[in-house]
Amino acid sequence: MGTYTTLYLGDFELVSSKSAVIPEVMTVFVESDRRSLWRRADNDAVVEGPLKDDDTLREIEYAVEIAAAIQRLDIMGFTLERCRREYEQIRAEELRGYREADEEEGGSSDVSDSFYDAEIAKYERLTFDNYVAAFKDVLHRRIHWYDLEPDQRAALDATASYILADQHDEWHFFGFLCQDIRMFLRMALSLVRPEMYLRQDVSQLVSAGWVREENPIRDDAVRLLIDRYPENAPRIVLTEGSSDAEILRKSLSVLFPHLVGYYTFFDFHGSRAAGGASQLIAVVKAFAAAGVANRVIAVLDNDTAAHDARRALQGVRLPDNLAVVHYPARDWLREYPTLGPSGNIPLDINGKAASIELYLGRDALMTDGHLCLIQWAGYSQTMRAYQGELLDKSSVTERWRVKVDKCLADRSSIVPADWDDLRAVWVQIMCAFPA
Repeated sequence: MGTYTTLYLGDFELVSSKSAVIPEVMTVFVESDRRSLWRRADNDAVVEGPLKDDDTLREIEYAVEIAAAIQRLDIMGFTLERCRREYEQIRAEELRGYREADEEEGGSSDVSDSFYDAEIAKYERLTFDNYVAAFKDVLHRRIHWYDLEPDQRAALDATASYILADQHDEWHFFGFLCQDIRMFLRMALSLVRPEMYLRQDVSQLVSAGWVREENPIRDDAVRLLIDRYPENAPRIVLTEGSSDAEILRKSLSVLFPHLVGYYTFFDFHGSRAAGGASQLIAVVKAFAAAGVANRVIAVLDNDTAAHDARRALQGVRLPDNLAVVHYPARDWLREYPTLGPSGNIPLDINGKAASIELYLGRDALMTDGHLCLIQWAGYSQTMRAYQGELLDKSSVTERWRVKVDKCLADRSSIVPADWDDLRAVWVQIMCAFPA
């Protein structure tokens, strides 16, 4: 008998591994997802502690809601679109290989001819959509091969039979054509309700002594992967300055707390790096030249200076793991109060004056019942536009800090409308890389 750890989708057993967790699976969790609980042995009900009749089992597991797990996989690059694309690529390669082998054999024997015909027919049938439909039925009916009687197995259609007969192959989990289990996970998660849980049970590893209870099992497993693939390392966010980085870091904790740890921010204070759009573009070039393996997202202001600075990247071919985005345009910024030679006039400041402070919420931008003004400053000949600057940035930022601290201390105090603009910024960052 071995010691096994099991990954569950709801109460359905997806994958078991012997003596250790699968490191790729653990990238979907964070250490704060870990929990220890007691279950009744007879019906799996969770109870507050061990019962006197000793009919309870202690479980140690990592658990995350499906909606959060999907977001984590997506930001690592394991999108549903990529699942489909890579699945179909593998299927096409298998088909080509069997067809070429069949032609080389030239029908030399009835046995080989029958084998190749069967494999070709199988892969022609196993389109992504057909597989997903069959696996969805398996999942919802909670079917496992070992639970079925011979007559029940015989009654399965060809695709379901293929899926169930190949549940734990090293590469093809449930026969899914992929080279990384996270592709299979992303597909499977799309088939269940977002409020369900993905659970990695590590109870046996602890009870059998493979790991100590106090060990950070998730972090130890992921550490083994960091040097192998960029998907396993945090995404690096580069900003124009330390204030931007602070705001993005804290807003991530408020808006997407389950994604903390999946992004890391360039340390302007520790590195004593200069801020500003031009300096950020220089850092982007340096990262590109250094061949940094992590996915890197450079986030620029949506103002004249940033768009002007970005012109320095024209003709520069950036690696696929490096993306450059601006803070997104917002409809309500199309008529924002500005101060210039003609007085106080509402103008469209998208692309001309939208620094991070404009995304902190109207509540932070209000002073004495009015929005803080944008003042027009220097004129850019190349962009043919003025650069706008928010007056009294420090007061706006301080009001936002009070708000964010309150929200982090009491999540019930979060007013969604006050966070719409920063949520849009994070959506922009999360969508920086094509699917």
